[in-house]
Amino acid sequence: MRVLRILSVALLTSLLFLGLVPAQATTPNLYIYLVRHGQSVDNASGLQSGWSATPLTALGQRQAAAIGLKLTAIDFAATYSSGSVRAAQTLTAILAARTGSLSAQVAPEFREWGVGSFDQKPGSVIQAAEAKILKTKAANVWKFTDEQRFNALAKADPTKKTENWLQFKNRILLGVSKVKASNKSGQVLVVSHGYVIKHLIKLLTGSYTSLPISNTAVTVLQFANGRWVLKQGPSLTPKVFGTPSNQ
Repeated sequence: MRVLRILSVALLTSLLFLGLVPAQATTPNLYIYLVRHGQSVDNASGLQSGWSATPLTALGQRQAAAIGLKLTAIDFAATYSSGSVRAAQTLTAILAARTGSLSAQVAPEFREWGVGSFDQKPGSVIQAAEAKILKTKAANVWKFTDEQRFNALAKADPTKKTENWLQFKNRILLGVSKVKASNKSGQVLVVSHGYVIKHLIKLLTGSYTSLPISNTAVTVLQFANGRWVLKQGPSLTPKVFGTPSNQ
């Protein structure tokens, strides 16, 4: 029996050497390039934008065009935006820098956190509302988890239209699941929003960034061997990962 095992190992080694048997099964890699939209009118005014129809500023248009040029080196298999005006305009500018026939698809699961009646309100108003529910000072709300703050604002909203943490989390994870189901491998572009990108990084990879994600910053997530990996944190200088999607 031992002799047979030795001969079997020797035969398999020979076949591997000759290339007749794959040395290791390879799992196709999927790369999602998450891009935050360009500067919006609400951004410039210091207002919280949830599902509002705020458009890009002139600066935001230039930012979108600039990141579009940097992304031309990447052969995307598909492109999506959240459907919000600012995200759709950003994706349009990115695609304008490219040749080919890529179409912009809408994935509403990647919309920003819906803040109901607090939409287009200053951050100070939102912090005050959170603080009232959390029974603390507005200056101290940062000490609470995002889950606590999301739930506090949802409770404070008289219209009950603000998403709580579970609603927000499930929605954005559903968006990733849909994109992954439609794209088994290659590179995919998703234009989304600050809170969405920040929390997808945490939920999918366990990494966390407390720093603001700047307008048109690019984050790259890789799915391979059954798990998500943060390949590049938010950056205005995106790297190229993977092989062209048409190969």
